[in-house]
Amino acid sequence: MELKEAQRNENTAQVRMRLCKALKRARTGKEMSQMVLSEKSGVARSNIARIEGGNLNTGLDTIIKLCDALGCSLEVIPK
Repeated sequence: MELKEAQRNENTAQVRMRLCKALKRARTGKEMSQMVLSEKSGVARSNIARIEGGNLNTGLDTIIKLCDALGCSLEVIPK
């Protein structure tokens, strides 16, 4: 049971980091500062920095706000 839990935690961490990196790539690809993204999304700049750095476990609502402000979508793709 402990091995399955550890695997699940590792998978969750990997997905979180991929999402954080994708958000940062989307922002920098548009040459948008964290401050501009903050103003467009209503998410605090400090939280954006923490999300991009993988240091904040944020909710889906916040991710959707960031995606909307970046003009991108959040997609679930089966493995």
